[in-house]
Amino acid sequence: MRRTESIRPANFASLYGVAVSFCHSKRRSVMDHEIESFQKDLLASVRQMKAGKTARTTEVKLSTAAEARAKVGVSQRAFAQLLGVSLRTLQDWEQGRRRPTGAAQTLLRVASQHPEALRDLQSI
Repeated sequence: MRRTESIRPANFASLYGVAVSFCHSKRRSVMDHEIESFQKDLLASVRQMKAGKTARTTEVKLSTAAEARAKVGVSQRAFAQLLGVSLRTLQDWEQGRRRPTGAAQTLLRVASQHPEALRDLQSI
């Protein structure tokens, strides 16, 4: 006949504590490794930035409306009034949600090529 020993509550608690402690230390070492890796990557990035190296560059092309407004040098509200359109319409043109049509395209082209003409209109 084989005799088995039952785990007493005190023994079970100590075994459970060891297991939990092991899991926490394992998690902690993984987290420590992740933090260390992050710090190394961050330091490398800072060194690259200081050296003038870039991983990628992003160029944002201005819409014709935004470019024209920038050349005239006025706020969105003032530019919209000069063009005779609502502020929302101008914002839609600048964000690329809508495109100006017909006469508005021509007026934007004039504003872009001759910003002083619209500045003169502003004073009227």
